[in-house]
Amino acid sequence: MARKTATVVAMTSVAAGVAAGTVARRRRSTRDGSGLHGWRVVTVNRSPEQVDRTPEPLAVLGSAVEVHTSAAPGDKGTELRARWRPGAEVPDDGDPLQVLRSALRQSKQLLEVGWVLEPDHNVTTQETPLNAPLRRAVKAARGEGLL
Repeated sequence: MARKTATVVAMTSVAAGVAAGTVARRRRSTRDGSGLHGWRVVTVNRSPEQVDRTPEPLAVLGSAVEVHTSAAPGDKGTELRARWRPGAEVPDDGDPLQVLRSALRQSKQLLEVGWVLEPDHNVTTQETPLNAPLRRAVKAARGEGLL
């Protein structure tokens, strides 16, 4: 009986520690700007004069998103910054941070190339079991921007 009680106490302690760590991470991410309302930034290879209005992928998100541009350090283009406005209604379909990151990535592509590159829409390649892992990796990379 004592062994059962010790096991329950140990399991409860572990669960409490995990919960406390999760809360601490959430608080830290909100405090350091990496939370939902933190700025996301991309550097665009265009001068600030060429980035004179909000690109369409970010404009579609409307007034829920705050967008700023500034000259990148060392005259290396323009920094395009975006974040969800505090109190704004964010989209319910999917992760709001991935929606914002995707809009920034698409905006960068539109400004630099003139269109949004679609690596997973290759019309010359048939879907086969052999290329299925690559297709899944490309699809997953759209969310975070990394394979």
